[in-house]
Amino acid sequence: MCLSWETIIFLISSVLTPITARFCMDSVRGSCESSNDWCLFEENHGNFGCDWRNQCEEISKKNQTNGCFVTKSGDTVCCCRQSDGCSIEFMKQVKKGNVQKCYHARESASGMLRTFRECEDPWCYTLFTYNLDGTLKMEFGCQSRTMVKHDVFQRQNKKYRNNTWWLNSETQYRQPRCSEITVGLDETKKAMMCYLFEYKGKHGRLCCCRGEDRCNQDFSIRSPSRTFDDLIRIRKSINSTFRMFHY
Repeated sequence: MCLSWETIIFLISSVLTPITARFCMDSVRGSCESSNDWCLFEENHGNFGCDWRNQCEEISKKNQTNGCFVTKSGDTVCCCRQSDGCSIEFMKQVKKGNVQKCYHARESASGMLRTFRECEDPWCYTLFTYNLDGTLKMEFGCQSRTMVKHDVFQRQNKKYRNNTWWLNSETQYRQPRCSEITVGLDETKKAMMCYLFEYKGKHGRLCCCRGEDRCNQDFSIRSPSRTFDDLIRIRKSINSTFRMFHY
């Protein structure tokens, strides 16, 4: 097992690139942009996100450091700002059931499936994409890590015109997030569902799961799937006000 070149470039970019805002792991959105640079992990609820309520900002006035702190309400929040996606360091404190290990692999240009070190995430995914010539391409990984990398690479490319790695994940970035694809499922058990899409002439299937380590290895092109219309109908049936992102 090894780190992909994409991951290595991300680690370098997230630390060395001057920024005006921080991209953080987000349990729902995959990635979010923090206006005050702080990434947040709520230990009691197992949620990753940005410091929308300025909890870390308030804590930092007394504690000029990264780490975990108990709020006045008794909740434990963990804060960091040293790099994009830095809250991944709090993953070891997540209670079982809120994250799981995900199978991490990607097909190379030659068609061989390269396997990398397992990652941990609130959501695991498998992406099946049919190329224009009809061949099938597969990718497996962690949703939030992939989305944070995408945002970081795209920001760097806009500023320096030297990083096109974000194009590798653009198709997935433009699809619903896993929390949308699985909306309405009974998440007290293992949640698994796929989404059928078409993007720039390519057809594919984005599959999401949680609740069991390496659950994304269980998907196939015949796995149960939903369409965009299905998601709209399900949201209406359960009166969901959940916002749909990026498309």
